[in-house]
Amino acid sequence: MPSFHSLDSSTARNVMEYLHQLSRQGRTIIFSIHQPRYHIF
Repeated sequence: MPSFHSLDSSTARNVMEYLHQLSRQGRTIIFSIHQPRYHIF
Protein backbone atom coordinates (compact mmCIF):
# COMPACT_ATOMS: atom_id res chain seq x y z
CA MET A 1 0.00 0.00 0.00
CA PRO A 2 1.33 3.48 -0.75
CA SER A 3 2.10 5.81 2.11
CA PHE A 4 -0.73 8.01 3.28
CA HIS A 5 1.33 11.19 3.01
CA SER A 6 1.14 10.99 -0.78
CA LEU A 7 -2.69 10.93 -0.71
CA ASP A 8 -4.92 13.97 -0.54
CA SER A 9 -7.12 14.13 2.57
CA SER A 10 -10.25 12.97 0.74
CA THR A 11 -8.57 9.88 -0.68
CA ALA A 12 -6.92 9.06 2.66
CA ARG A 13 -10.34 9.22 4.32
CA ASN A 14 -11.78 6.93 1.64
CA VAL A 15 -9.01 4.40 2.29
CA MET A 16 -9.70 4.53 6.04
CA GLU A 17 -13.44 4.08 5.47
CA TYR A 18 -12.76 1.08 3.23
CA LEU A 19 -10.50 -0.49 5.85
CA HIS A 20 -13.17 0.15 8.47
CA GLN A 21 -15.76 -1.63 6.31
CA LEU A 22 -13.44 -4.61 5.96
CA SER A 23 -12.91 -4.74 9.72
CA ARG A 24 -16.68 -4.72 10.32
CA GLN A 25 -16.87 -7.77 8.05
CA GLY A 26 -14.53 -9.61 10.39
CA ARG A 27 -11.29 -8.99 8.54
CA THR A 28 -8.16 -8.23 10.52
CA ILE A 29 -6.48 -4.99 9.47
CA ILE A 30 -2.85 -4.33 10.37
CA PHE A 31 -0.96 -1.28 9.17
CA SER A 32 1.41 1.35 10.45
CA ILE A 33 1.34 5.10 9.93
CA HIS A 34 3.53 7.84 11.34
CA GLN A 35 2.06 10.64 13.42
CA PRO A 36 -1.61 9.62 13.06
CA ARG A 37 -4.24 12.16 13.92
CA TYR A 38 -6.51 11.00 16.74
CA HIS A 39 -9.77 11.85 14.91
CA ILE A 40 -8.93 9.32 12.17
CA PHE A 41 -9.66 6.48 14.58
